[in-house]
Amino acid sequence: MILENVRSSGRVEVLKNAIPNTPDVEFFREHRKVAMSHIRSKWITDTLSMAWEEDGCPELTKHDGFKTFRNELLAFFGDTLWDSPAAILSDVTGELSGFNFHVDNGEQAHWQCAGKSSWYFKYPDGTEENYELEAGDVIYIPWGIGHSVTSLESPRAGIVFSAFDMRFSS
Repeated sequence: MILENVRSSGRVEVLKNAIPNTPDVEFFREHRKVAMSHIRSKWITDTLSMAWEEDGCPELTKHDGFKTFRNELLAFFGDTLWDSPAAILSDVTGELSGFNFHVDNGEQAHWQCAGKSSWYFKYPDGTEENYELEAGDVIYIPWGIGHSVTSLESPRAGIVFSAFDMRFSS
């Protein structure tokens, strides 16, 4: 299992070339077309799109590499996995190519499928880290770690899953 020991450190972990069988950019462009008309949860601009799959990931599961990634995450996160991954496609580099600094409401696993990206992290204790991801890399982000993402190459594409954090349940 690719994520087997990452939780123990409480740190961001990068797994280089963990899943090399990546979908190509055209796969993401086709997914964006479907998202425009059929997927309820989406965020699409001229430079960046993010669309969440619903009902067991029917579009994304058409790719064998995605099936590997999803199965790994189901085994790792168990029933805390939110089985609605987001497919991200960026068509530019620089300031408008990624996501500004934010903290997600749960653990994250991002699979870089095309291009290169720069990830900046700031831990609650003030420690800062930077990583570069390439196609095939997987990054694990624990809950509570602030981060931002910028595309270094265009186009850039990836798939991100979240695990529900029980600290936010009632």
